Amino acid sequence: ADSGSSTSVAMDAGTVDGMKHGEKHILPDGFEIEGVKDWMVVTKAGEGNQLEVELPDLDYADTGRNTIVITATVETSSEKIAVNLCPKNYEELGEIALHFNPRQFERGGRIVINNKAEHHWGRDERLQLGTVAPIFGLKKAQYVFQITNYGFRIMVNGHFIHFFDHRLDPPRPGESLVLQLPPFDDYHHPQAWTIHSVWWGPASLLQGGAGTTSWQGGNRGAGSSGGRSGRPPMSADDIASITTMQLFVGGLVRHSAGPELTAQEQALVELLGAVGSVTIKVIPLKGFGFATFTEVDHVKAAITQFNSTTFQGQRLSLSPAKGQ
Repeated sequence: ADSGSSTSVAMDAGTVDGMKHGEKHILPDGFEIEGVKDWMVVTKAGEGNQLEVELPDLDYADTGRNTIVITATVETSSEKIAVNLCPKNYEELGEIALHFNPRQFERGGRIVINNKAEHHWGRDERLQLGTVAPIFGLKKAQYVFQITNYGFRIMVNGHFIHFFDHRLDPPRPGESLVLQLPPFDDYHHPQAWTIHSVWWGPASLLQGGAGTTSWQGGNRGAGSSGGRSGRPPMSADDIASITTMQLFVGGLVRHSAGPELTAQEQALVELLGAVGSVTIKVIPLKGFGFATFTEVDHVKAAITQFNSTTFQGQRLSLSPAKGQ
């Protein structure tokens, strides 16, 4: 589906939830959605069946169900694929909390990420396919969507792709979501892939396992960061030479002291905490703050992974804190 205005986003590959580059998750038993096995999305739609499954009992706690792992094959010939996450009692085609839509042949290849409220699309966040890990031409790949209090963390085969902030009211613990895999876009172009399984369980139970090669990022590899943040990107040597455990975080929406600033700090903990334990201090009305990690390697990973990420509608600028 197409929507109106857009923001172009460039992302870097990195490590997420302690996983190394290119590792797949080992999926524990007991959390696989029944009735989804080798589901050919477009073919099944031609038979009158569209894949739509309920994801019950959302729980943001470490042991709760909050993560979707779609194991799927996407052929090199596939033009596009799409994933929708909707509220349980959504209005048909009117409410979509997350729309994830990689398009292989559109304008050099890009990913469109958006939401829909009251039948109106929001503002696109767009990534070029050449700046993230491969999405097309994969067999039994894992497409992972973790639901947090602040938004959706998206990964493919253990590579971080994007973090999309909640725009609709975040679902409450105990509520259900609906996963849709639309077979066609608004113009009836096929969105073809084969779904081998859908896993719905706790992120804390996911384990990394070997099986894929290290992602070097194509046009922008894991050794580069930034590019559009207002400062030159750091080289791999620059990142390797970092010794501080404190990170400067710029490009933030400016808030005075109060609930909005506190919520912003919590959202940054949610985002940057993917690479390691972190504390956040944002300076009121300044649009910047500091992230303090417990290990230098976490600082390096945060810069590699999250510099130039779109956060609350603005692009983050991450660099080692000076004078540390």
